Amino acid sequence: MASLLEAKRWSELDLTGQKAFVMRLLDALEVVNREKRRRVARAILYLAQGVFGECDTEAEVLDWTRHNNFLLYQMGTFTAFLELLNMEIA
Repeated sequence: MASLLEAKRWSELDLTGQKAFVMRLLDALEVVNREKRRRVARAILYLAQGVFGECDTEAEVLDWTRHNNFLLYQMGTFTAFLELLNMEIA
């Protein structure tokens, strides 16, 4: 994930940078390699959990969790995960 962030922390990115990063993750979900898809899915779930590794307080984690989940939903991540789930089931 660090290579995609270009050594920046998620909390240091502006909204445009965060959206670009989420788009790269969504693009990477479509690869054939199952292990790469799994790593990308874990990165998205880490964002959904509020990037707790970058936070000092529980309140910060909650703020980032809320922000990130609204962003992920807005960017179509929910639909992408449903499609991925359907693909894995079939």
